[in-house]
Amino acid sequence: MLVTLLMGFACGLPLLLTITVLQAWMKEEGVDLTMIGMMSL
Repeated sequence: MLVTLLMGFACGLPLLLTITVLQAWMKEEGVDLTMIGMMSL
């Protein structure tokens, strides 16, 4: 059970980091907040 939990966390972590960095980059470049929200869906 613990291994399954750790594997799930490890698989989701890169996606979370990628989305967070992409949102920060788009905000810094002046992309509209609505577009950033659409991209995160």
